[in-house]
Amino acid sequence: MEVKYISDLYEAGKIYFQSRGIAWFSVEAINRVIKFLDSYKEFVDSSVMDNVGILRGLKFASTGRETGYILKFLWYIGFLSCRYCRGRFYYKLNTVGWKYYRLYCRDERRAFIYLYRIITSRWEPLLKILEYLKSRKYASAKEIERDLGGEMEYWTSIMAKFGFRIRSVKKPYNSFVIGQMFIPLMREFGLIEGGRKCRITDEGKNVLNERRDSYDVIRTRPNEPLIYAAICNILLAREPVLISPWIDLKTAQNIVKGIMYGINKYTEIRSLRIVIGSLESKTREAIKILTELKDRIEIEIRYVKRREISLHAKTYSNEEKAIVSSANLLYRSLWKNFELGIYLYQIPSILQQAMEEIWQQAQPYRLNSLI
Repeated sequence: MEVKYISDLYEAGKIYFQSRGIAWFSVEAINRVIKFLDSYKEFVDSSVMDNVGILRGLKFASTGRETGYILKFLWYIGFLSCRYCRGRFYYKLNTVGWKYYRLYCRDERRAFIYLYRIITSRWEPLLKILEYLKSRKYASAKEIERDLGGEMEYWTSIMAKFGFRIRSVKKPYNSFVIGQMFIPLMREFGLIEGGRKCRITDEGKNVLNERRDSYDVIRTRPNEPLIYAAICNILLAREPVLISPWIDLKTAQNIVKGIMYGINKYTEIRSLRIVIGSLESKTREAIKILTELKDRIEIEIRYVKRREISLHAKTYSNEEKAIVSSANLLYRSLWKNFELGIYLYQIPSILQQAMEEIWQQAQPYRLNSLI
């Protein structure tokens, strides 16, 4: 499939996870939730707010989980801190969220402008739809669904091949979410104008013109594996390099499955180099799975002798992009932990040199010994 608007798997992953479950927009709902968090002071989950009827009286398509979705949205735009316990997320205002609420108490207009600036600089699903509208003179909701929704179906189908618990979906660019959230949000912020067919305003263009990021900060939390999405995107290029102290069987299986399905389809991979820091039995099991790629691509694995020097770096790169991360190639790190990473849209030469140095210090692993 020719992709025109959503450039890669990492971008699609950001759009999907940052919007999953969020289907409507209301500044009033945001203000109610933040006001409650300011009064509550401790970490709290959505059920406490639901019990006191925080959103009572607001009009939206009710699923019973709207408060949780607003909390998730506020976490993604940086207003909240988050904890995870026994399968539930708990939230608390952080410095940015507290600043917004103090502004709101003094001057609602200034608070609205602050919220606007945060959302339009950080929330990927909105920025992508603005980029789409900028590329066209006018567009209807049906055209947005056809183009952006169609590309999300393509990318989420690839994510499923790499082990994401997801099916091919248009979300968030389906007709319901476009009509209930994106169009009202963009109208309220003055980013679009027009009737059935809308177009981007000068203000919307200014939002995009101010975006000059050379990197992205990746935040991963349980069941929202954005760092893994970034790593999978690295694997779609010709010559990816993975450096991680640990790799486990589950992650190796997911990587091999994604690459095998993708050869001559969605990945250009020709060779894969991996450096690990351990040769324990579980790591050897993972390496054995990786050798299944030998007949399809060139693969070379090296390891660091732990008695001489230990490997702590977690860095993943290809010819253009790179990730420096806290996450190992372990299922728990990628799917269950809070992890951080920096995604570099253009790999610096100094990072390439550092990764090459690690490669040169590592010892070749004889893949034939596993056969």
